[in-house]
Amino acid sequence: MMTSGSLLVLLLSVLGAEVVTRRLARPLEETARTAERLAKGDIDARAPITGPAEVAKVGAARNATGSGARRRRCCRVA
Repeated sequence: MMTSGSLLVLLLSVLGAEVVTRRLARPLEETARTAERLAKGDIDARAPITGPAEVAKVGAARNATGSGARRRRCCRVA
């Protein structure tokens, strides 16, 4: 049988996992969806620059990719 201390640790672990999921997984999922839109030709798609620094850097790098593609598209000579 679980003691009240064990139950408290379990509850805090579940809550901690939820916080990590919100801070890491969601911004990464949004960045992945943005990359998919870019692959389909939507060069105006923008990734969120949120979450921990490493996750925000991924979003910023993805956005720079789209900006470069837009500049190349605008400057192309037919």
